[in-house]
Amino acid sequence: MNAIGGTLASIFAGVLLTKYFAGKEKLLLMCCSVLSSLLFLGLVFSNSLALSIAFLYVLTFLLTTIFVGIFSWPHKILPENVIGSSIGIVNTGGTLGGFIAPMAFGALISMAGGSFSIVFITLAIAVLICGLVILTVKTEK
Repeated sequence: MNAIGGTLASIFAGVLLTKYFAGKEKLLLMCCSVLSSLLFLGLVFSNSLALSIAFLYVLTFLLTTIFVGIFSWPHKILPENVIGSSIGIVNTGGTLGGFIAPMAFGALISMAGGSFSIVFITLAIAVLICGLVILTVKTEK
C-alpha cells in the first residue's frame, strides 16, 4: 500500500507544484513540513492502530511532496550551468541521510530503552527545521 501511495503522492506533488504552487513552492513545502511534524507527533501520542496507519499514509503524501519539491527546485531557481552539480549535492545529502539515519535511530531507540517514540519526536523536529531552512532559500535566478 505504501508503494502505491508513494507513486500517487509523486504524481499529486508534481501537479500541485506546477499547477497550483508555481512560484509559491516555499508555502507548500513549509505547510507540508509543519503538517508532517504534527503527524509524527501524532504517531507518538496515538493509541489507535487505524489512526496511526492513517497518519503514516498521509505522511507518505506530505513527505513525498517535500521530496519532489526540493528535488525540482534547482531547475527553477539556479542557472543552467550548475543544475547538475546542485542535484548531485541534493542527492548526496539524501544518500548520506539514508546511510546515517538507521544507525542514528537505532542508537536513539537503544538509549530510550527500546521505545520508538524518540525517533518520531526526532523526525518531527528535523522536518520542522527543514521547513524553516526552506524559508531561507533565495528563489530568484
